[in-house]
Amino acid sequence: MKNESIINNIILALSIILSILSLVIAVKAQRDLSSLRTAMEEEMKNQLSQTASASNSASEAIKEELEEKIRILTEYECRDINVKSIAHRGASEIAPENTIPAFRLAKELGFSCVETDIRFTADGVPVCLHDGSIDRTSNGTGTITDLSLGEVKRFDFGAWKDNRYEGTEIPTFEEFLILCKNIGLHPYIELKDGTVEQIRSLVDTVNRCGMKGKVSWISFDIAMLSAVRWYDDEARLGYLISDFDVWRVNEICGLRSGKNETFLNASVYNGWVVEECSKVKLPLEIWTIDKEEQLNDIDPYISGVTSDILRYGQYLYRKELEEVTLS
Repeated sequence: MKNESIINNIILALSIILSILSLVIAVKAQRDLSSLRTAMEEEMKNQLSQTASASNSASEAIKEELEEKIRILTEYECRDINVKSIAHRGASEIAPENTIPAFRLAKELGFSCVETDIRFTADGVPVCLHDGSIDRTSNGTGTITDLSLGEVKRFDFGAWKDNRYEGTEIPTFEEFLILCKNIGLHPYIELKDGTVEQIRSLVDTVNRCGMKGKVSWISFDIAMLSAVRWYDDEARLGYLISDFDVWRVNEICGLRSGKNETFLNASVYNGWVVEECSKVKLPLEIWTIDKEEQLNDIDPYISGVTSDILRYGQYLYRKELEEVTLS
């Protein structure tokens, strides 16, 4: 029993160390990029100074070459604008999933979008929770639909992940939206279950929080997405799939209103999927990508990547850093 306790303590210590290293690496990548840009700007000044006596054409050629390298780095630093990086349940590799600390950490790591799952309590309050029960992600037990908000708020939703997060409460949907609005995150709202009236209440909450047109709705259930469209024909809708058939493309395209964007959000992303989506100009996003080797062969048609920890834009401009420094 004593040996088992020692082993558990060692595993916990290693987990904490790995979490800290992940955060340090992410921050370092940002600093490296900034340092490299500064160095390039300094290099430009030095080389232009050294060629002051040379011809104007030689000086201009050096200036253009260095400016192009800086432009490339800047473009890739901002790449998340074009290829969305979505933090799956927040930065859930490090922090407890679907909690305020996980959402905040996603922002600190540079994510522009954050995904959460929505379920309803016994008294009809939408909360951020993936499972139907609270057993796995809290120190409590029970089905969420059998617990009131007051009851579920008394449980700890952080300590299971790490003692640093002890005392973390389950967030309501409104608390999640307000946080996203205040710190500049685009919410991806996954609808797990709910009646038509409950979905209407979610749309109303988005509007009341001033987030209309600033969220994405996703679900494996096309009927739920259809309900969202009924109450907001400008809503951005994503159909989650774990296997692929052309009729799924037709279903999500059928929710186009002329005012909104629809997209496929898939765990399969081979050439066939890309081809069928591109035929009807349907954006394709993918989930859940947690290994860098999975990013190597992503088709350029793909416009969003959901991950527990990896930010696609950061991966892209880190690769560009390597190419620029070698050139």
